Amino acid sequence: MTISSNVPLEKAVQRYAEGRSALVQMPEITKFAGNRVCVAGSTGQIGSVLIQTLLEVNATVLADNPIHLFGLARTTPSGPADPAYHFVAASVADPAAVAALPNFDYVIYVAGTASD
Repeated sequence: MTISSNVPLEKAVQRYAEGRSALVQMPEITKFAGNRVCVAGSTGQIGSVLIQTLLEVNATVLADNPIHLFGLARTTPSGPADPAYHFVAASVADPAAVAALPNFDYVIYVAGTASD
């Protein structure tokens, strides 16, 4: 099986894994250590990968001072629950829901970035 660029699927999967591994090791990621980070759009294509990557960073790079990670989306996550990750089912378009959220040091907004 191949993807549209005629790159074999196995090679694309390998590049994806290498990219995530490189992201986890980036020194910039340490600025999130000990902070409360909210990922808006956490169940989408980009958000779910970002959540997985930040959870890996928590476990491998920032284990002594982990990120307090929150996800925000209208649909629930499909993956297994992780105690380092708190999910809030809400829409960013709902002012009452947003007002009820805790305070965050960082918000990463990826809601709707890959949808049409």
